[in-house]
Formats: sequence, C-alpha cells, structure tokens
Amino acid sequence: MKRIFVEALFSEGGIFAFVALPVVIWFFINLGVAAGAEPEAKSTFCKFGPDTVEISAKKDSQSAEPCIGTVHIQARMFGCVQNKDVSQTTQRFYRDVVNAGRSVCREHCQNRAPGCLGRFVAPPKCALQIDTEHALASGKSVGCRSDCEGPALAFCSLYAAGMMKVDESLVVQSAPNCFCHF
Repeated sequence: MKRIFVEALFSEGGIFAFVALPVVIWFFINLGVAAGAEPEAKSTFCKFGPDTVEISAKKDSQSAEPCIGTVHIQARMFGCVQNKDVSQTTQRFYRDVVNAGRSVCREHCQNRAPGCLGRFVAPPKCALQIDTEHALASGKSVGCRSDCEGPALAFCSLYAAGMMKVDESLVVQSAPNCFCHF
C-alpha cells in the first residue's frame, strides 16, 4: 500500500495527490475512521437549527389585496444533550422555533406587499418532540457523537412532519400558522 502511494506521489500527476493528501486526511479524521478507529456517527453536527421552511403560501382568493393570505411555517431544532437535560432543552428549543417561525412569518408577509403584517399562531407546545424515555435511543439512532454535549437527542418542531426531513404533505394537512393582513 505504501509503495503504491509513493509511486503515485512521484509519478505523473503525483503533485495533485500530494496537495490533496491533507484534505483526504482531514476528511477521514473528521469522519472518525482514521488510524483504524470505528466510524462513530451518522450525524454531521451536534446541534441543528432552528431551521425554517415556508410551505404552501396562499393568497386569499376573495381578496384583491396581494397581502391577504396564509402560509405554513415549519421550524425545527435538535441537539445532542445529556439525558437529564432533554426536557429543559426541548422547552428552550420550543421558544427558539416559535421565535424563528414568528420572524419568518413577519418577513414573508412584509414581502407580499408594503404595510403587510404577519400574525403568527404558535402551537401550545412542540408538535413533535422526543420524550426523555426515548431520547437516548433516538440519540444513538441519529448518531450523537462523543464530542457533542451528550448522547441523548432533544428535538422540537412546529408541525409533526418528520425529524430529519420535512414532509410537506403532512404540514399542509394542518392549519396554517401564519396569517398575512393589513
């Protein structure tokens, strides 16, 4: 193996291999597979979000005003935390996704027309969340890494429409949460 690498390094085009080597080493180290280590994680980050998606923006068909209408705002957030912190972290994530949803709603409506306002209606709690009893198994399933805050997964989203990928068809089955008006 070493001889093949040395031959490739000094053969025609070998300088490319030499320049690319640090990138390849970084790639393997960050995937946890260098020096015979076991691949550790499926997840590529310890915390995600809040991530927001605007879905199914509709104009009121009975109004001539471009402002009047609705949109579904999906926001979600997750992180790998200590199991004892899952409930508290989920509550914090709830506040963060609601604030993100409110902000996106306001911005969406302002972009519809000058003077257009957005009224965001948040659910009373996360529509989809992971309870403490299942947080460790969920963290293992998504691949919480050892360099994360902890091995348990905390998650919160405004609509129950998937965790790692938003299923828009599930979102549009629910009532919109953003209402544009003057």
